[in-house]
Formats: sequence, structure tokens, C-alpha cells
Amino acid sequence: LIDPIWLPSGASQGVPPSEMEGVCSNRSDHFFGFTGVEFNLGQVITRDLLTEAHKHNLRLTFAKKTEGSEEEVLISEGAEGSEGSKACEDAALSEVWLARSVWKVCLQPHESFSPSWLARVLLLQTLGSTLLSMVIVYLVVNKLEYQRLLTKMLPRKVVQRLVSGQQFVERFETVTILFSDIVQYTQMASTMQPVQVMRMLNEVYTLFDQLAEEHGVYKVETIGDAYMVVGGAPDAEAGPEAAARVARFGMAILEAVKDFSTSDGLKVRIRVGISSGPVVAGVVGTSMPRYCLFGDTVNTCSRMESTGKAGMIQISHFTKKLLDESGVLFSVSERVSANGPGIEIKGKGFMQTYFLMGIEDDEEETTEDPEEDEAEPEGQHPKLLTI
Repeated sequence: LIDPIWLPSGASQGVPPSEMEGVCSNRSDHFFGFTGVEFNLGQVITRDLLTEAHKHNLRLTFAKKTEGSEEEVLISEGAEGSEGSKACEDAALSEVWLARSVWKVCLQPHESFSPSWLARVLLLQTLGSTLLSMVIVYLVVNKLEYQRLLTKMLPRKVVQRLVSGQQFVERFETVTILFSDIVQYTQMASTMQPVQVMRMLNEVYTLFDQLAEEHGVYKVETIGDAYMVVGGAPDAEAGPEAAARVARFGMAILEAVKDFSTSDGLKVRIRVGISSGPVVAGVVGTSMPRYCLFGDTVNTCSRMESTGKAGMIQISHFTKKLLDESGVLFSVSERVSANGPGIEIKGKGFMQTYFLMGIEDDEEETTEDPEEDEAEPEGQHPKLLTI
């Protein structure tokens, strides 16, 4: 770009570095401490050097400062900067004393200077920022999906406690629990392929899941053909309101299975039991955590279902009391056995129970008339133990 020559002295001839004041040199005329670039003032005057510098977006400035004078006299300037730009800013600067004058040589990029590598760096920066943004979005979406699936398995407040390393145990004074199962499920399963059984249960429970969400009840779990929900937990709610919510859900699932048939063409009948009372809720163990309910209310509800009738909802006396206080006119029918009102419940003795027939304001009741059915052997559902 620039031909190296000796800077001029006061005379018109060039002076070698070894004869210049303030310049270090050795006998081989290799010198240092001056500048890496030397200029021919004649070329500067003809502006050849300035033109060449301008082509490369460089600002080349020669300034002369007389000894004893603070004022600098600009002799020549290459590419012009914008108005108000500072001379020799971020530049390679060299000063040499010659003939009682200081010659200042300043070489700096022009303000419009753009390195050849800048576009590639900006492209890489843009691509890097885009990739980083995509990774962050991916991680955030995955985390939200993970939390969504986790809250489908456990209540949100339970997840928060478990994540913080705390054990979760909570007592509820009054909740209402519902059990339902498929009538003659054992006989049906024995004549079906396992994949057909799984498909049938999946279709039935998917329908129940939708109805549970619509009615605001919490699905606790499924055990075989047993489907369990609760009202009043994990979010506490007044007893009568929770009982009414669960009762409406029970009537909804009975109505839903009336015209329901699986993809294999199977018709399904269910029976439902509802009971209310105190429970303790919590998560037991650390592997495969599940939100479970413990207490005699769970056992009683299981008995209400197992001793019920196909297409009917059997409720306990305490549940009837809560429904009467809910402000909704539920229609119930007292169950009567050969020994009078009530039935004998294994492990409980004689209990007064009722069939929930519907809501009196509705045009038609949702449950069928009580009828005898081929009930499966009475027993408590596995894993639903009284504590």
C-alpha cells in the first residue's frame, strides 16, 4: 500500500534514521522505536498516497508542530471524516523531531471503514443468536410440557412440595368420593383378548376423564375397572358443594354409557357408589409417586359401589345429608332390604343407604329403576385400604 522511504529533514534530501535525532539505530542500519511505516512527502504532495489511502478507507494525516508552539498545522489529510470527528482517534501515531519541528504521522481507519471480516462476523452472530433463541424456546417448551404432564399426574401443590424435597400429607375434614366399576367385568375380560380389554378401558376412562374435568372433580386413580374421583380435595371445598359436584358427575357418567359402545362394539354398564367423610391425602414413597386418599371414607365408598346395582348410584347416609344442604333438589330413594331400611355391609354392619335418582328440576331422571343384577363377589378394591 505505501512505499517505505526516509522522512525529510529541513533540507530537501532524505536523512537516514541513524542521523535523526531521538531515533535508535544500530550499525546495520536496522532501526526501531520510530514507526513501521515511512512516507515520501513528494508523493503526499501529489496526493498519490492520499488517493491510495482513500481507496482502502484509511485516514492519513500529516501535521507539523513548531518547537515552542502548541498549535498544530495540518499539512495534508487523506479521506475526510464526518463533521466533529476527532483527529487521530484509535490510530497508529508517530512523532519525529526534524529541524526543530515535530512531524506527526497519523494513520487511522476512516469512520466509514468496514473490515472485510465484519459481514461474516455479523452473520455468525446472527446465526448464533438465532440458534441460542431456538434452544431456549425448546427448553422452555419442554419444561412447560413436562410440568403439564406432571400436574396431570399429581396436584400442582403436591408437585411443588415434592420438588422442594418435602413430604406431602394433608387432612380434609369432609370430602366426597365416588367409585364406579364395570358390571360383570371379570366375565367380559375372560372372553376378550388383553388388547381388547385395554382398548375398552381406555375408551371408557377417556370419556370419564372429559366429564371429570367438566364437573370440576379430581380423578384420583383407576384400578382395573374401578374409576375413582373426589370432590373437596386436593382443593378444599365446602362439604355440600363438593357432594353436589360429585353427584352430578356420577349422573353424567351413567348417562354417557347408556348409548356408549366401544370400537369393538361392546356395550358397557356401570354401577356407582358415593360416600362422604374425612380423609388423609398424601404421597407415599419416592418411586412412581401417586396422590392417594386414606381413611374409612374410602373403604365405605368402595362398599357403596360393590353392593350397588347396575345403572344406579348408591350413596351413604352422610352423603345424602350433604346433598340436602347443597341447595340442589336431588331426588333420592331409600334402599330397603328384607330386614327393613338399609342393607348389611361387610365389615360395617347394617347401614342406611340411598339410591340417587336424579335432580327434581330436570325433565327426566338419569338413573334406572333398581333391579337385581349378577353382582360380582363383594369385596374391597385392591390397594384401597383403611388406615
